[in-house]
Amino acid sequence: RAAEDERAWKAEEMLRAVIEQSPPPDAEGVSTRRRIERYLDALEREESASSPSESPSEPETLPDDPRAAASTPQTPDSDAVPPIQVPGHELLCPVPDGRGGFGQVWIARHSLLKHDRACKLIERGKAIELEGLRLLKQRISSHPNLFPIEEVGEVGAWLYCLMPLAESASTSPGLLDPSGYRPLTLGAFLKREGKRAPCEAAAIGAELAEGLRHLHTQDVTHGDIKPANILRLGERWALADYGLLRDGSSPRGEGHTPGYTPPEGPGSEQADQYALGVVLMALLMKWPPKKLSEFREIATEQLKLDEAGAQLREIILRATAKDPRDRFDSAAELAEALRALAHEPAQTAEPPLKQPWKRWAPAIAALAVLALLFMIVPNLFPKSEPIAADAPDAAAAPSPLRIESFEVQHYRYDPIADLIHRVGPISADNPAARADDDVTIHARFTTPVHFYLLSLDADGRVRPRVPASPTEAPAPADSLDYPSDPAADPEGYLFNLSAGPGAQGFMLLVSDDPLPPWSDWIATRGEPTWSRETLPASGVILFDGVETRYASAMRDPMPRRGAIVLDPIDWAKSQSELVDIRFIAFPVLPNERN
Repeated sequence: RAAEDERAWKAEEMLRAVIEQSPPPDAEGVSTRRRIERYLDALEREESASSPSESPSEPETLPDDPRAAASTPQTPDSDAVPPIQVPGHELLCPVPDGRGGFGQVWIARHSLLKHDRACKLIERGKAIELEGLRLLKQRISSHPNLFPIEEVGEVGAWLYCLMPLAESASTSPGLLDPSGYRPLTLGAFLKREGKRAPCEAAAIGAELAEGLRHLHTQDVTHGDIKPANILRLGERWALADYGLLRDGSSPRGEGHTPGYTPPEGPGSEQADQYALGVVLMALLMKWPPKKLSEFREIATEQLKLDEAGAQLREIILRATAKDPRDRFDSAAELAEALRALAHEPAQTAEPPLKQPWKRWAPAIAALAVLALLFMIVPNLFPKSEPIAADAPDAAAAPSPLRIESFEVQHYRYDPIADLIHRVGPISADNPAARADDDVTIHARFTTPVHFYLLSLDADGRVRPRVPASPTEAPAPADSLDYPSDPAADPEGYLFNLSAGPGAQGFMLLVSDDPLPPWSDWIATRGEPTWSRETLPASGVILFDGVETRYASAMRDPMPRRGAIVLDPIDWAKSQSELVDIRFIAFPVLPNERN
């Protein structure tokens, strides 16, 4: 190690000598000096990441294009040899990006159940991690926004922690090949999907603040909140990595992540709040921590934020105030502010119509009795032959549809021109998209309605997209543009088809009456599922509110294997509260095939 440090020191001295000479720029217009400065910065970050006194810091910048981060993924080393054997488990391979300041993460398969879990290996000498785990297991009960630690043990000079696997950042519907698994951290989520709409960012922040509140009520602080330590598990975001947990009554200890640490230093509840505020800035702007000062100074108008974005900015500014006394009084207060913003559309939307019929209830009841008598009394006497029997059947008239138009617009990124081009709506003539393409969904309604917009994901789940949170009730609206309308806002968000498990279709469910949160709806009615294996590769399956069609440029009939994909439509038809439905499912091909 000493020899390596000596060589690195000599190399750094030589590079600094070259910098002082300021060579001319190269053919790309980048000076050698600037290139070497970048290299030295990278060396400093590596040194910081390998130091036991600090957790690895975040990258200098977050790419503006989600594809940039995914272009050079790390691949796991399937031939790697684990340093120990965990009892009852086989360590299959290390997780890409799973090596941190305190340990390394492997995929562990249970010897009997063949069940895969994550296993973090920690050198026994790094007592700071063990102290954090002791605090967690002794004082903290389970919470949906705290990543669970299922088992802790010791083998030789190593500690091991077994925990569930987080959702995968790959588009694979399941962990069929462990070597392809990558945990879905909030950092990976941002790199793939880009910055989030203000209400969605607030909803994610509210979940994390609830996890913090649970820790703080037990007088424990997290100490290392950053996107890399936030994982997706069971439709929720959860705080993870407890190596820097501290006792609030004695906030001592080593380690912190620069950029997420407030001026007064780490270890307090206010410091946790500050770090979460920096994470919220990343969600809203996709800016790295070093741009917090710029975020504070730039006017809201220059940031091009809408009203909800401006409100979230005020929350972030308060959470990251330089003086801890100017921050929120508690994580609970921060969570409440974020929840209010996440649910703001439901609060500011048009109020539901009043129900004046209630005061006329007695008169309505009397009329109902009279109507019943009119139906019963004629049956007591002989019936006369009708004079005419050609009156129209009023009951056969269909109820009017509420959805005036519905389409999924398709966009494709051109890496040569560095532009995103609009391909057009998904249709028979444009049935297939590539895995890294983008879409937007648009609908117009004949009258304000309540609705769910759901995505058909590649893992067989049907997930809510509008509202952004499954615990949020839909607000009435007369139109839908998700996640934005690029025609009106060229800098608006797009939905990437490789986001999360990957999406291959959408379903729009409409009701005249208020709808509960999606989580409450499926709790009483069951959750729809589908199988992407049944989706044809050459056409689009559509439901227009009346009939199901298979749209194909080849004019082929719907293949038999397409039957299972219709299950969500049949499920939706069985929901009596829904007055209109739209459905579209389309093939999403690997990049090299399209």
